[in-house]
Amino acid sequence: MACQRIEAVLDYAAVHEDNDRRNPARWKGNLDKVLPAPRKVTPRVHHPAAPYADVPRVMCVLRGKTFLSAYCLRFTILTAARSGEARGAEWSEINLDAKVWTIPASRMKAQKEHSVPLCDEAVQILETMQAWRQSGTDRVFPGARGGLLCDVALTKTLRTVSAGITVHGFRSSFRDWALS
Repeated sequence: MACQRIEAVLDYAAVHEDNDRRNPARWKGNLDKVLPAPRKVTPRVHHPAAPYADVPRVMCVLRGKTFLSAYCLRFTILTAARSGEARGAEWSEINLDAKVWTIPASRMKAQKEHSVPLCDEAVQILETMQAWRQSGTDRVFPGARGGLLCDVALTKTLRTVSAGITVHGFRSSFRDWALS
């Protein structure tokens, strides 16, 4: 992080001061020749995930909860989406007839449009959210005053069901299930 900032400052100076010397903080073509890659020296930290065999129990408990964050959490799990993608879902992205949610590139981590097939339960959640739809917002799961639903709301909801796991960890649970 500090190296990136130093590199940015030196790049700025090179452009504005007409300095064409090599940037000593640049990784590619400079520091990568003398230092190990960060991914080689930084331990990978995974989000605590539920074993995929426990996901049906979690979903069963969540189905008994009829508040917005529980619906959003179920939708997130069913679509294997990131929390921010689900919380930011807009009705303009949803095609209920085709059962597809198309997340625009601008809202994706990889900056690439992504189409998510929707199972019947995800469609039922969306139909419930349509009945609860607030005027003045296009959000499927609106937070206070139509804004973005807080990620803490999903985390608190999950803690009432299962301690020690994270919302993002369900992406890992899904991957483990898909590989089994």
